[in-house]
Amino acid sequence: MGSALQQSGWVYVLETDDIPYFKLGFTTDLGKRIGDLATGLPFDIEVRLIVSGTRSEERRCHRLLNPYRKRNEWYCATPEVIAFVDELEFARQDHGSITNWLKGYHMPAPMCVDSQAPYDPSAYWWER
Repeated sequence: MGSALQQSGWVYVLETDDIPYFKLGFTTDLGKRIGDLATGLPFDIEVRLIVSGTRSEERRCHRLLNPYRKRNEWYCATPEVIAFVDELEFARQDHGSITNWLKGYHMPAPMCVDSQAPYDPSAYWWER
């Protein structure tokens, strides 16, 4: 199992204009994966981020984003998740790899934008 987790491929983040969610996943064939997803979804998807990575790195991202999970690999596009995706892009640009950045990254506790209170899904219109 360890070798499967270290398989090289692509960690990707997809987004849509129709719903405020991101999908984070791993693939070795990005074109096929996006095509497969696009076939099964009732809305258009766009690639927000593609980074060279491993399944292990994808799983670390999932663990970090777990509090924001909507379903499976889809996450609510809260300010914290948007910041994570943006920082992931900067890590790729600055270091060419996300490995070391992920090891030291700690996701902030979910917060509401306005009140800075602990995350409450009802505070976001798409969670109501």
